[in-house]
Amino acid sequence: SPSLKAADRHNLEVEMAARLVSARTLHSRWQSGLEEVRAAREARDPDLLGSVLARWDFADDDDEIVKARVDLRRWQALIQAIPPLLKECLQNRDIDRLRAAVQELEEDGPANVEGLDAAN
Repeated sequence: SPSLKAADRHNLEVEMAARLVSARTLHSRWQSGLEEVRAAREARDPDLLGSVLARWDFADDDDEIVKARVDLRRWQALIQAIPPLLKECLQNRDIDRLRAAVQELEEDGPANVEGLDAAN
């Protein structure tokens, strides 16, 4: 602005540049965190996903983060519920229920569920 002295204008430009660099750095870190969340979801690893979400402490205003938290809660519930079900199905030779449980896990469940290898 022509009404500012050169020194004041310079100081203002330096401050704006510093804020821009800070915003870019923050955005880059945020993108890195999202990539970690995506990788954990793709690996279907609830332990990794839980630690990534805890470390980054994202707000719930991003759909991807909301979906990741929903996946994590569902996976944690499946890790508790599915092993006894798989064991029961194997013992009772209930192939239909066993197939349904295995299919659910393979399509959209966590990768490391106890008893899944035996059920396959």
